[in-house]
Amino acid sequence: MPVKKITGASTEEELVQETVRELRRRSLPDAIIAAVVIRLKYPDKPTEPVQDSMVCPICRKGKLHFSIASSNGHIWARCTTDDCVRFMQ
Repeated sequence: MPVKKITGASTEEELVQETVRELRRRSLPDAIIAAVVIRLKYPDKPTEPVQDSMVCPICRKGKLHFSIASSNGHIWARCTTDDCVRFMQ
């Protein structure tokens, strides 16, 4: 089920916040939550590599820097806040 249907959010920021709340309610790990938020922004496998950043959806203090491979759509991400999320999918 698409996240927008779950949350009923009207703006992108509301969608991110509602998604994080819903996934935390389901006790999912922070890396999964961050990956889902990145996929909200980039739902399809890119045709060229992507490098981007956003406010970290986990700590909401640091920046989550991430890249998405064009070959397989895998995500690498790391927050600038110490001891926050970092992962390779």
